[in-house]
Amino acid sequence: YTTLFRSLYYLKRPLHLIKTGLLEGAVTEAKLKYPARRLRIYAITGTDGKTTSSTLFYHVLKAAGHKVALITTVAAYIGDTEIDTGFHVTTPSPKLLHQ
Repeated sequence: YTTLFRSLYYLKRPLHLIKTGLLEGAVTEAKLKYPARRLRIYAITGTDGKTTSSTLFYHVLKAAGHKVALITTVAAYIGDTEIDTGFHVTTPSPKLLHQ
């Protein structure tokens, strides 16, 4: 069974790149000349408190004079501009994210 499951995993592996948006993200990133290279990105992970922690972090960095952006389940901001993300959407499409 192990060989069968391993074979199935390797057969479906390329589809995973399409399903997760990694392929679209890579193409968009290349077209836009790798915009993330000019950014410092922080991510907060865990079970509880991510929105609160990231919002506090956003405000601390902003108060310190840094250019900041924030994406949470509540809202998304670039500087002081709120961006409509829809209801409980935490990850924009790769194209929108890189733009």
